[in-house]
Amino acid sequence: MVFADRNEAGKLLAERLKKKEIENPIVVAIPRGGIPVANPITQTLKSELRLSITRKKGHTLYDELTIGTASLDKLLQSPGQIIEKIYIEETIEKERRRIRDTIRIFDYEVTKDLIEGKTVLIVDDGIVTGNTMQLVIEEIKPMNPKKIFICIPVCTIKAKEKLQTQVDEMITLQTPVSFAGIGAYYHNFNQLTDNEIVELLRKNISEQKN
Repeated sequence: MVFADRNEAGKLLAERLKKKEIENPIVVAIPRGGIPVANPITQTLKSELRLSITRKKGHTLYDELTIGTASLDKLLQSPGQIIEKIYIEETIEKERRRIRDTIRIFDYEVTKDLIEGKTVLIVDDGIVTGNTMQLVIEEIKPMNPKKIFICIPVCTIKAKEKLQTQVDEMITLQTPVSFAGIGAYYHNFNQLTDNEIVELLRKNISEQKN
């Protein structure tokens, strides 16, 4: 299956979720790609949309080497990588400054008062290693949600095996045996600009009020 775009993938996930009749869920999207996937889900379920801001960081000398994934409070370092501690600290602090800037731009950060006691649907456009999703789960669990669902259009088998044991349910539209990269499963996989993201968020607010 190849999705037309992230919006179509989100609509297909929304149909799966609608059948589960989840009471008062909250959708947590992982920017950037998770936002257009999440938008039709919030429309279908009449739920609120929030963001979990994380950033992956690669080594400056080796593009293929990811040193870890950072949020404001946590760092998930990539396994098997031996990297100078001072380099990691300096690099991650730079990424956290960028996260703070992103939060100021979008102003949709997830908080405990919104999460506590609710079923949380974590949404992204695809999963390869699962490191970003794992970090988001670790951020959300201390907020005492009722349940946590991962909702994803496409995912590697290895990542699904790792993540599905950490949440109450994982909804995946496809887990290809031979994974060709997330973009291969979308006809349109354009990266969103800040302005496009802000417009989607504003649209979400407007539709929830109607």
